[in-house]
Amino acid sequence: MKDLLLKLELRRNGATAADADAMARIATSIGHDVPGLSSEAKKRIADEIGFVSRKQFVTAPRLVFASVAVLFMVLVLLAQSSKPGQILYGLKRGSDQVRVIVQPGFKQTDLQERRAAEQVKVGDDSKQKTSGSAKNDDKDTTGSVQKRFDDLRRSTSGDSGRDRD
Repeated sequence: MKDLLLKLELRRNGATAADADAMARIATSIGHDVPGLSSEAKKRIADEIGFVSRKQFVTAPRLVFASVAVLFMVLVLLAQSSKPGQILYGLKRGSDQVRVIVQPGFKQTDLQERRAAEQVKVGDDSKQKTSGSAKNDDKDTTGSVQKRFDDLRRSTSGDSGRDRD
């Protein structure tokens, strides 16, 4: 296969078919006669030309960088479900702005509609929490007022000796 590729390359560069065949045979015979290098010689040559082995390629700074990148991507994914007022909401807004720039089909108006819907949802959630706690507060207040009223009536009726209803 190598001979064929070499012959084609020689032909493209102007050699005749006979010359290309002869040169391919010579190259093949030379290739078999090349002595191998010892592992020490290979290492010395690699050091001289600045070759980096696979073992050296994965170093601590690269692992740290990869870990930080993965952590950032996880945070961006988690931020997509955050609501206004939460810690990751700023990251969500930032990632949405990047999305507007990078994704042609995603428009600024879509983003504004999403923000408005989030604000409405947060407002509804806070109203439900507030109205629920207000109802509980009303019950607590009504109960405590009723208790005080009963205590006052008992203390008054106990002082005068008669029941005032």
